[in-house]
Amino acid sequence: MIDHQRVQGQIRALEERKPPADVDPEEHRRINDEISRIIDRSRQYQAAASGMKVV
Repeated sequence: MIDHQRVQGQIRALEERKPPADVDPEEHRRINDEISRIIDRSRQYQAAASGMKVV
């Protein structure tokens, strides 16, 4: 099962490092993409653990 506290910790750490979009838009976008990947991966593992078909 996915450790939600670990996922939340990763997201929180990334959010703290994320610069404002008007200061560094490329880094802001990169970190947002990384956060999205972490969330998507977490949802996939959660779905697989519950027996749902992972696409």
